[in-house]
Amino acid sequence: MAFLRKAQAHTAIKILETFIGNTDNKSSLPEALYWAGVASYFQNQRNAEALVPYWQKLLSDYPENVWAQRADCLNVMI
Repeated sequence: MAFLRKAQAHTAIKILETFIGNTDNKSSLPEALYWAGVASYFQNQRNAEALVPYWQKLLSDYPENVWAQRADCLNVMI
């Protein structure tokens, strides 16, 4: 969040992707996927297509999670 607030989406996405790839904490993964999508969106000049891979995984793997509910607008986009 700190890097996103500082408009450093590139750094944020690197940190989040490392976390997603290496964590054993399954309860934190949905939130990390959500924010990775947001970071990717900003890194790619606010291109909504950039968040699709992260949010699709979030919606498919954690459909009942609150973070998936927040990303539910993706179903309208695809």
